[in-house]
Amino acid sequence: MTKSGPVSRRVDVPARLQETGEGVKKGLGIVILMLFLATIPLPIASSATTSESSEVTLYLKGDGSEATLTPFQVELSQLQESDSLANAVNQDVEVGSWSLDKRASGEIEDYTWSLSMNYNLEGAAGAQINGTVEVRIGGETFTGQTNQGGQFLPQGTGTLNVDIPVESAGTSTGKVTVTLYVSALLFSAPSGQQSLTFLWGDEEHMSSIDASMPLLDMDFEEPETEGKNVYIHLFMESPWGDAMATQSEITLQVDGETVSGDMILSRFSEGIRITWTWTTESVGQMNITTIASITVQPGMEAITHTESLDIFVTGGEGGGGGGFYPSDEPLYSNGDGSPLSVSIQMEMYAEEGEVALNRQTSLTIEGQMAYWLRWGLDNIGRDKSEISQSLSLFSAGSVGDEHRQNRVVDQVEISEFEIQMRNIGTSFLGIGMAMEADELLGKNLQDFEIVDFDIDLLGESKVITHPIKLTITTLEAVDQNSKSVFLRSFIIAQPANPHWTNYDLEIMLETDMLTGVTGPEILGSSNLKISHSRTPFSDNIKVTANQLSPEDAYTFEGLGTSSIIHAPLTLSLIVLFSSVVMMGLALRLTKNRVRKAIYLETPLFGLGFATFMFGYPPLVIFSAIGILLIILVITAMASPKTSITEDLPSFPVINCPSCDTPNAITSNERPLKIPCGGCGKVLKIVG
Repeated sequence: MTKSGPVSRRVDVPARLQETGEGVKKGLGIVILMLFLATIPLPIASSATTSESSEVTLYLKGDGSEATLTPFQVELSQLQESDSLANAVNQDVEVGSWSLDKRASGEIEDYTWSLSMNYNLEGAAGAQINGTVEVRIGGETFTGQTNQGGQFLPQGTGTLNVDIPVESAGTSTGKVTVTLYVSALLFSAPSGQQSLTFLWGDEEHMSSIDASMPLLDMDFEEPETEGKNVYIHLFMESPWGDAMATQSEITLQVDGETVSGDMILSRFSEGIRITWTWTTESVGQMNITTIASITVQPGMEAITHTESLDIFVTGGEGGGGGGFYPSDEPLYSNGDGSPLSVSIQMEMYAEEGEVALNRQTSLTIEGQMAYWLRWGLDNIGRDKSEISQSLSLFSAGSVGDEHRQNRVVDQVEISEFEIQMRNIGTSFLGIGMAMEADELLGKNLQDFEIVDFDIDLLGESKVITHPIKLTITTLEAVDQNSKSVFLRSFIIAQPANPHWTNYDLEIMLETDMLTGVTGPEILGSSNLKISHSRTPFSDNIKVTANQLSPEDAYTFEGLGTSSIIHAPLTLSLIVLFSSVVMMGLALRLTKNRVRKAIYLETPLFGLGFATFMFGYPPLVIFSAIGILLIILVITAMASPKTSITEDLPSFPVINCPSCDTPNAITSNERPLKIPCGGCGKVLKIVG
């Protein structure tokens, strides 16, 4: 691939001065003006008005009007199937058509494009197929067919391959369309249930076309300087929009050294502006050589763009230490997603015969999403045509021009955000933050008694990449007749350009002494852990999860009620009263029996208390108490009887060596044989 050569900056001056009576003075003025202009960096004329062709694999995805081509495997998330072909074909039948509405400018070079389409053949030993692929680029059409005689497709799964010779096309940015037809099809040894289906769109069926075409246009813009920081901007435009910036590997070199640090991605016009911060210790006027390299796919040759830029560095600190502040809205994602921590504190209590649930849902946002949200707060009320749909939901309200775009988040901006979120919260969470509010909060915002939003800047008011916390406080009445869904998986999965990376979750649910939660459980994902404990004063439920994936599906639910048998206080009294009654019953049953076994079973009384303390539902607790009662009754009835030694004070007593039952010796005869009053065994008295 031919690389772009360096482009130097030039200032044009008049070839000659206009001859007038003031010629000398004008000439002197122009010379001074030239010297002044030489110290000012001028806008760069584009050196990349057209792009060169790059060899690339374009994957087929989508169906119908949404069928398109993408160079990014991560966008392959949904399997698509063609209509099944069950009969012989002898005329063109369209399988599918995939399009790019526009392509990057630049000439398409001579290249043999190659389609590889996955198929599934059932009910036949094989099939002989003639396939035709039509590639339309702007107003030109190129056609390719399977090899002469067609291709034989074995039973099962495989690929259909078609080559399409594409000749050099002009620099038009017109639409690119790839269409596959089956021209002829004949099944071998059909069973009567034969079918041929073509598959594409997911990572297991990566149907694709190898092509050569311009993928993007890019150009450096006028650098900006603040102190010793130089902000270098690269404007990039491609048919794949944000994905080209977030899914590609992009690097910048300045005078041969790679610039480190995070890039700032922002939308500009119909493209993306990428900004790097390059720091130099040199001051004054200088010229630097910048090289941007973009690798679209692993193993693919990098697309590069080189320019020579003039800059003037003053040195020292600049910009208030906040770094570069884009005038255009930054992207919400850098392609990897942002870290997120979710903490939910819930308090359930009885009030006026009902059960109320107070919930505080705290979202601690980091990374690119934190930067985007801070920038959005500082741009509340901006012209809607200049910002995304999610930020345009907010009106200016009490935010004035003196607060907007001043590089810090002012209190008035926070207040306006919190007020307006009460009405637009569902839309903003969905569109801007890829969260389903109903699933996060348990119900629609309009169904809560109270809804409140709070922003915490966590000690930093500047618009920089620093964590920010959004807390949503709600109050609701709990339905005591059915289980409540406290939380359901709420992240809207976007594998191609995710808002969020893996996230941490912690939920604490606590009740008062008159309200309980029975049957709390996690449905779905096994990555969430739940624990339940209970005291006479509250039910305590804790749910934790680390590194949850946005694709994890789960539901946290439970029954909140003020029923006597579920409330911690009354349930604890029931357990205590039952234990006392059972102990009293056991003692009564063993009034004339040996109680040693009963005393040994005393620790079993802890079974009822253990099931209570570990949060088991009342049915389990009462079952444990019932089992304990049965054990005590059986033990009491099986315990040996004991003689009443108090009524025989004048006779000596001997304990049976077998059952330890005391037996009175009522005769002085020796030796003496008497039966044991407990076990019936004959005891022999010799002394």
